Amino acid sequence: MKVLVVLVAVLGFTYGASVASDTNSTLQADFDAIISTIPIKNVTNLVLNYVANDKEAQDFISWISGAKFAVIWKAIFNSSEVKELMAWAYAHGVPIYKDINKFADLISMDHVSPRAGSTLGGVASFLDELFAMVNPQQLIANIKKQVAASADFKEFYDRLSSEQFHAFVHKIYRMKELQDQLTVLKIRNVPVEKIVTEIANVLGWKNL
Repeated sequence: MKVLVVLVAVLGFTYGASVASDTNSTLQADFDAIISTIPIKNVTNLVLNYVANDKEAQDFISWISGAKFAVIWKAIFNSSEVKELMAWAYAHGVPIYKDINKFADLISMDHVSPRAGSTLGGVASFLDELFAMVNPQQLIANIKKQVAASADFKEFYDRLSSEQFHAFVHKIYRMKELQDQLTVLKIRNVPVEKIVTEIANVLGWKNL
């Protein structure tokens, strides 16, 4: 099992280093440039060789998956210094929490979460930035174009926009739990009604 854990970790690192970043982050591009200089295949083979054949390496892997390392893990990621650094990196476009938590899953450690009180601007700010990158009207036009070009996509769209599926979406949309959260978002200046109307329009519905 321990060998499998490290194998997955190594393969995950190899994959992450071999694909281009999907963000526009200059900082992430810097990390990608550094990783591209590392002989990943050679490192992978080296790690797998030690994991399979070296007792000390196997003992070390067991240690970083155990209770003693968990104490160290918590001390590191609960510290203000590391929280500050991670928040800064995340704000600069590096998916640091996602990457750290992938590793945490592999060694059975607790996930690391962004600290409370984010300074990025909230959901409304996120949507403003998102719509600046992805024009909703252009996206709708692209969807309609794909419906016209592909029989399979048209069938998918027809199923999604059917009255049967509409009834299902309406049922979910009217749930008290969801409506309560939408009310919170409205208070925080998120254009909920506009978004709901756009979704309905795309699917040919008068409303949700």
